Amino acid sequence: MAARDETPRTDLLREHVVEWNRWEPVSDTQLRVWCWQGNRTAYGVRAVVAEDEQVVRLATVTGTRPDAPGMTTMEALEVSLLVDLAAPLGDREVRQHPDALG
Repeated sequence: MAARDETPRTDLLREHVVEWNRWEPVSDTQLRVWCWQGNRTAYGVRAVVAEDEQVVRLATVTGTRPDAPGMTTMEALEVSLLVDLAAPLGDREVRQHPDALG
């Protein structure tokens, strides 16, 4: 269990997809995924999910918060995020979704 899951952000600037490191099922329709992001005062994260009957494609997207300060410390934080699925995971494969923004 993660100490603190990040709150997904929908207002990020200069977004880019970062590969997630690992995932775990939390329930039939929810996953927890881990990825890297920068300092929490300057950066945020969200997930993009595309599902079909065989595969769940999952991307973690990080970007700059609109309220980011001009200067922050250089950090790389491994963060976790809860991701809701439209249908139960079942025996579907979970894959990276590198083209989620394109």
